[in-house]
Amino acid sequence: MKFPAILGHEGAGVILALGSSVTNSALKVGDHVLLSFTVCRDCHPCREQRVAKCVAVPLLNLRATRVLDDSTSARFSDGTGVRAQFFGQSSFSKISAVHEQCVVKCPDSAIENLALYAPMGCGFQTGAGTILNILKPKPYHSLVIFGLGSVGFTVLMAAVLLGVEKIIAIDIVDEKLRIAQELGATDIFNSSGLGDVVVEKVRQWTGRGADYAVDTTGVPQVVEQLADCLGQGGTAALIGGPPIESKIELNLGSFFYESKNLISVIEGDSYPPEVGENT
Repeated sequence: MKFPAILGHEGAGVILALGSSVTNSALKVGDHVLLSFTVCRDCHPCREQRVAKCVAVPLLNLRATRVLDDSTSARFSDGTGVRAQFFGQSSFSKISAVHEQCVVKCPDSAIENLALYAPMGCGFQTGAGTILNILKPKPYHSLVIFGLGSVGFTVLMAAVLLGVEKIIAIDIVDEKLRIAQELGATDIFNSSGLGDVVVEKVRQWTGRGADYAVDTTGVPQVVEQLADCLGQGGTAALIGGPPIESKIELNLGSFFYESKNLISVIEGDSYPPEVGENT
């Protein structure tokens, strides 16, 4: 991205003013809102409301370009420098101009704890959306989760919500594993220094390999374990951002003959304005 830049995502705040082009009649000055990712609003996925698959998501969010044409990026009031707009919001700033596409109005119950709700704008919707919008496991399916941060815990809670009966949580921090068990994980495993044992444990607990596996770490070695943990017809979802040049080794024969699937998920395939309406 271009510097100087103001970073920050998962913003929360109060609407100070509305632009003349805002079409969402539900928004008004004084509303408490959460901020989510931004999109181009013009490509085929955007027009079909599959906004998480917008062709410009990397450019507009991670590279902090304000619009598709770099030359019109925002500048400081004195005309110097370029202030990139990270994730469509740069929420570390005190005031930010964002598109209505990024804004989700909070329910009244959230107003007193706005900072606690802010992670719904990215991490929570990514984790929960992976389960609720993409994988949609049935109670009789098995799920293994690698990595227990805010994203991993929401994967777990969404699976519990759907009544999944076998949920395996894997991390290298015992305290996180304890919390996972409290939240509904049926099995927990500290994989620190035990990489070769992970797949064996998952197959032992599931009997045939997991139906679904989710990685929130982005660590290539963990992703390789993720794929090996799958049973026949299983699906592995990558929702942790790996290093851009990272590579993994997969047993293609196993993937083909066991009908395995490997997918990546951005923002849980969520459509933030729709999430706000349902809330």
